Amino acid sequence: MTRLAQVSALISDIYGAALTPAEWPQVMQRALRLIGASAAIVFTRDLSCNTNRFECSVGAETHLWASTLAGREDSEPLGAIFQASGAARAADVLGTLLERSPTLISGLYIRRRGGAGPADIRSRAMLGLLAPHIRQALCIGRRVEGDAPALALRMQQAAGRYGLTPAEVRVVQTLLNGCTIERGARLLGIQPATVKTHLQHVFDKTTARRQVDLIKLIAVPGLIPGPAPVPAYAMVSTTPPSTRSAAPVVAEDSGDAT
Repeated sequence: MTRLAQVSALISDIYGAALTPAEWPQVMQRALRLIGASAAIVFTRDLSCNTNRFECSVGAETHLWASTLAGREDSEPLGAIFQASGAARAADVLGTLLERSPTLISGLYIRRRGGAGPADIRSRAMLGLLAPHIRQALCIGRRVEGDAPALALRMQQAAGRYGLTPAEVRVVQTLLNGCTIERGARLLGIQPATVKTHLQHVFDKTTARRQVDLIKLIAVPGLIPGPAPVPAYAMVSTTPPSTRSAAPVVAEDSGDAT
């Protein structure tokens, strides 16, 4: 697989992790390999009580070295890639601010492999490329977790706006519930090739061109244009995250509809 293909597949799976949080460690391991790093931590700080929540940590002793960097991101602009300071081997640590609001700050720190030396342009560029997708995936995950009824409503709106058939709605629903194409096919009692055909029809009807675009279209408020009649068959509920299976979210491979 070429590096470009690796990056494309990883970005797809980053959004998949928004729907299946158990996938975050595996996704971050792949990101670290592309960045040239050995450890990473994604955290959210609640500013009301100044406590950190670790969304994902990968690698040895991440909590120990990341805790020494607390507050470093406070003075950095959103999206900037900065060299960490105030920690042992700080020259090996890069950070970026993912999100800032009146109530929370979220950030990502990565530690480069021992002996790698100061971060080079390639590492910074790769971190800068992946960080916005990680930020968006975290936002999607929070929306899905806290607002399942609204997600179901957007599914209904999409069905009416784009004229999705009942079969197409069921296929999209399996993606939103964190299924692979194969698992979705088993749950629906159809062949994987049929699932891919339905997906291609959905792509043709919507603005989505990839599975990750389709997930974002439904999960992010405001992306479905205008009101539209909601067909009766689209009156379905989205399975809450707490009841979803741990099956990996669909990843775009060479056999998927694109």
